[in-house]
Amino acid sequence: FQNGPINEAGVNGITHEVLLAILIDRLEGFQSGPYVSEHNDAALAHCRSALGCLVARTAGRVERGVEGTSAV
Repeated sequence: FQNGPINEAGVNGITHEVLLAILIDRLEGFQSGPYVSEHNDAALAHCRSALGCLVARTAGRVERGVEGTSAV
């Protein structure tokens, strides 16, 4: 996993957003093939929701001018 803001620490791992995008892609694949299930569908919805929350968090940090830093 990414340790520290990229602007401060450089890229040194995977972000939560990228991990969720990978999971979303995988679950979408399951849902379009022989592994369709209500559980996969629910997991997919939650992953999409989680990604939306993190994107909103980043947007708020950009608006406050603290994105890419350790500032809270």
